[in-house]
Amino acid sequence: MNRLSFLKAKRNKWYSGIFMIAFFFILLCFPVAIHSVFNLQQDVESNISHYARGSYDLLVRAEGNQHPLEEELGIVPENYIGFGQGGISIEQWEQIRDREDIEIAAPVASLGYFTGVTSNFGVMFLDTSSYYETTFFTEDGVNSYPVGNRQMCYLLESGIEVDGKPVHPKYEFFTDNRELLNYCKDEAPNFLMPSTYQLVVGIDPEEEEKLVGVSFDKIDPEQTIRGPAYQFQQNGFPNSPLLPVLEIEGPSPTLKANVTAATLDIEPTEVVALRERYDIGSTVDDYPHDFYQLLDPEYAEKRQSLINDLQAIPRDEVFEFTADLGKELKSFHQNGIILFEDGSVRHLADHPELFGGRYFEMYDFLNNPIYYQAGYPSYDLSGEGIQIKQAGEENGIPTYREIIKKGMTSEEASDQGEDVVILDPVDTIDFGERDIDLASSPLGIYQFSPVYGKGENGNEVELKPTLTPGSFITPPAKGVTNIESSILVKGDQPIDAIRIKVAGITGYTDESIQKIDAITDELEEIGLMVTKIAGSSPQTMEMDVENIGTVKESWTTLGAAGTIISEWSLTNLLLGLLFVLVVLTYMLNRSHFWSVVNKKDILLYQQMGWLNRDIRRIGKQENLLLILTSIGIAVPFVVAIPAFSVMEWDLLFLFICSAISFLIFMLVMNHYYTKQITSSKGKKRMNCEKIKRKNSLVSKNLAFYQKHIRTSFVQLFLVSSLNSIVYLALTGTVTTTNVTALGEFVNVQINAWHTIILVVTYILGIITLLESNYSLLREREKEITTYLSIGWSLKDISRLLLKEIAIWSSVAVVLGMILSTFVYAILFSISLSHIILIIGVCLVLFSVVMFISRIFIERLLRRKHIKTNSLSA
Repeated sequence: MNRLSFLKAKRNKWYSGIFMIAFFFILLCFPVAIHSVFNLQQDVESNISHYARGSYDLLVRAEGNQHPLEEELGIVPENYIGFGQGGISIEQWEQIRDREDIEIAAPVASLGYFTGVTSNFGVMFLDTSSYYETTFFTEDGVNSYPVGNRQMCYLLESGIEVDGKPVHPKYEFFTDNRELLNYCKDEAPNFLMPSTYQLVVGIDPEEEEKLVGVSFDKIDPEQTIRGPAYQFQQNGFPNSPLLPVLEIEGPSPTLKANVTAATLDIEPTEVVALRERYDIGSTVDDYPHDFYQLLDPEYAEKRQSLINDLQAIPRDEVFEFTADLGKELKSFHQNGIILFEDGSVRHLADHPELFGGRYFEMYDFLNNPIYYQAGYPSYDLSGEGIQIKQAGEENGIPTYREIIKKGMTSEEASDQGEDVVILDPVDTIDFGERDIDLASSPLGIYQFSPVYGKGENGNEVELKPTLTPGSFITPPAKGVTNIESSILVKGDQPIDAIRIKVAGITGYTDESIQKIDAITDELEEIGLMVTKIAGSSPQTMEMDVENIGTVKESWTTLGAAGTIISEWSLTNLLLGLLFVLVVLTYMLNRSHFWSVVNKKDILLYQQMGWLNRDIRRIGKQENLLLILTSIGIAVPFVVAIPAFSVMEWDLLFLFICSAISFLIFMLVMNHYYTKQITSSKGKKRMNCEKIKRKNSLVSKNLAFYQKHIRTSFVQLFLVSSLNSIVYLALTGTVTTTNVTALGEFVNVQINAWHTIILVVTYILGIITLLESNYSLLREREKEITTYLSIGWSLKDISRLLLKEIAIWSSVAVVLGMILSTFVYAILFSISLSHIILIIGVCLVLFSVVMFISRIFIERLLRRKHIKTNSLSA
C-alpha cells in the first residue's frame, strides 16, 4: 500500500509538486513570520524601554504655564518655558528635591533676554588720510536686516605744526555719531558694536550638574568670583544687584558688517585750510579746537557743511568688505574684534602687538541693565498646518513675539538715581557637540536642533535667530545664573519648571511608568501641574512663518513611546490573525482539492471491494508522504535561519509545533473527505428548482459548482482583505510613528518579515486559485466534452469559464476591499487617498487573478482537447 501511495503521488506529480511547494512555504514562513510578528512587539517594547526615558521623567510647572499647542496637539518646542512667568517658590522646590523617591529635581527659571559687556569693532588703518564706514546687519537665514544706523569716521592727516614739528596725534578725526567719540580717534578706526540679547535662565548648580554632568560651581551663591561688570557696579551702582552668569559656548545670532575703507586725496595743508574755513582753533583755549566738536547742536549748520565738503573729497583707493562677525561674537562678554586687510576677522586680544598703539579694547556697559521678556510666537492653526504671524518690529527687525522691555540704560539709571540689575559674566562653559537623542527632554535648555528653511534658490538653509528677542526661533539659553539670583529679577516665585528624575528607574518599563504615575498624582495634589516627559521624542515640525516661508523645526512629541507601542501592538495582532486565516483557508482548500482529484480512485477502490478503513489509510499515507517530504526539505532552512539572522533558536520549537499541527489537520481533513465520498458514493444532490430559476448558463454553473468555488472564494476574499489592510496598517503605523526620532529608530529595527508574509500570502492565493481551477475542470470533464462534441471551440469554453471566474472573484475581491476599508477605518484614521489606494490594489489583484486563470485554463483545455482527439483517433 505504501508503494501504491508513492506511485499515485508520482503519477499526479503536477499537483503533488504544487502542494509540496505550498506546504514548504507554509512550514518555512509560518513559524518564522508568526515568531517575528509576535516577537516584534517585544523588540518594540525593549527599544522603547532602553531609549525612551531621556534625561528626566517629569516636568513640574505652575498651573497655566502650558505652551499654547501643548494641550491641543501634544507637541512643544524644545525650550518652551523660555518665556515662563514663574509660579513655583524656592520652598516648594526644596520640598520636592528632598523626597527620597526623587533622584534629581533641577529647577529652571527663565529670566529674559540680557546683554552684557559690549566692545569695539576695529578696521586696519590705511596709514593716510582716510574714510571708514560700517553698517551692521543681522540675518535670519533668508532675509537681512540693518542693525542701527550707518557709522562713519574720517581720519585726516593733520597739517598743524608746533616749532616746525607735526603735532600729536598725527591724525584728526571727525564723525557724525556722538557715540563714536571714544572709538574713532588716535589713528584707530573703531566702531561701536551693537548689543545682542540672549536668553538667561536661573538654575541650581548642584542639581543641574546631576542632570547634565557639567559643573556650574562658578555661579554658586557662595562663590566670590567677579567678572568685568563688578568694577562698573562698584563705581556707579554699588547698591544694584550683580547677577553672576556663565556664558554657554555655541552658535550666536548672526551679525555681519558691511565695511568701506577708502584713502582720501587730501593734503595736510588742505586739512589746515578746512580748519580755518570752519573757525576751528589751534589751541585748547580756542573752541571749537577739533573737528568733532562741531557735533554740538549750535554748530549743526557748520557740521552739515563740513560733511558735504568731506564727501566731495576724491577717494583714491576703495576697499569694501562684508565681515562675518558671528564666529567671534560672544553673548555677554564681548572682546574687541578687528578686520584685517585680507578680510579676515579676529579677536584683538589674540594680537597683542596691536595694543599700545592705535588699537584698544573698549568695554561698554551702557545697555547692560536693559533686558527683555518675551512671550510665545503668534501661532495660527486656522489654515493648513501651523502658521506664525509677525507680531511687530523692533528697530526695523520683524518680531514674532510680544516683547516687554525691562530696566534702563546705565546712563538713564545714573541720571535718575535708580538701582538696576547688572549682569556679570564670570566665565564660559562648553557642552561640546550636541548629541542626537531618540528621547526628548525639551528643557535641556542648552543645545538645540538646527532650524531649516528655504533660501533664494529653493535650497535648504539653516535659519538663525536675529539679534532681537522677538525671533520666531525658540532660542536656547546662552547664559545661566543661580536660582537665588532669579528672585532678584522675578520675585518670590521665580521657578518656571522643575525637571524631575525619579529614583530607582533604569528604563521605560511598565513598572517605571507605575512609579512615575504615583509621583505624578502626589505632586498634583499640592496644586502643581505635572507633565510626563519620559517616553517623549523629537519630531520635525513644518510651519509657515510670515516673511520666511516654510520652516522645519525640531519639537517634542509628548507620549511618543505610548503611541509607538499601541500602534505596533494593533498592527502586529491584525497581521498575525489574518495570516493564520490565510494559511488555514489554504489547508481547507487543499483538502477539498485532494478529494476532487482522488474521487474517481476512491470510488474505484470501493467498487473493487476495499474496506473503507483501507481506502482512508491509502489517502492518509499519500498525504503523509507529501507532508513529510515538505518537512524534510524545510528543516535545513529552518535550522539555518537562527545562524544567519537575529532569530532565536526557539524558532525550531515553533516549527515543530506548526508542522505537527498542520500534519494532524491535513490528516483529519483527509479522513473527513474520504468518509464523505465513500458514504455518498459520489452522488450529488442539488436543488434543481433553484437551478432552473437561474436565467443564464453562467448563473446555473455558479450555483451548481458553488461547493468547489467556496474555498477559493474565501481564500481570495482573505487575500484581498490582507493585501490592502496589511499594507495600509504597516504604512499607516510607520507613518504615524515615523514622525518622531524614536519611532523612526524603532521602525528601522523592524525586519522584513512583514513583506515575506505578504509574498507568502500571494503565493498561497495563486496556488489556491490554480488548484481550484484544476479541481473545477476535473469535475466538469463530461461537461467540457459535451461542449466540444456539439461544436464549441476552446475559445468559447474558455470564455464561459472566465466569465464564471470573473463573477465570483470580483465579488470576493470587492467584499475583501469593503472589509479592509471598514476594519482600517475603525482601527486607524482613513482618508480619501487610502480608499483610492485600496481600490487600486484590489483592481490589480483582480487583474492578476484573471490573467493567471486565463493562462491556466487555456493550457488545461488545450491538453484536454489534445487528449480527447488522441483517444478518438
